Amino acid sequence: MPELREVLLRNVPPPPLLANKSFSYLSLGWLLAGAGIVPYVAGGMTVLFVLLLTMLQIGVSSPAYGWVDLLIACLAGWIVARWIPRP
Repeated sequence: MPELREVLLRNVPPPPLLANKSFSYLSLGWLLAGAGIVPYVAGGMTVLFVLLLTMLQIGVSSPAYGWVDLLIACLAGWIVARWIPRP
């Protein structure tokens, strides 16, 4: 599958951009959970949102999302699902 190989070979963004993206994904999960969605579902929705954005970037010459974004979103979703206070 050449598309999968292309996704895996994308360059890693610089550290300030990684910190910005990780904060954004974590805040998205926390906002979804704060809006009343169960924390596990909010974490999963965060991961699925970034997965959708990553899949939409396949074949683009200069993609904004890659495998690093998906990894960060998985970690953010896990943090939201595991450590957010439950009502």
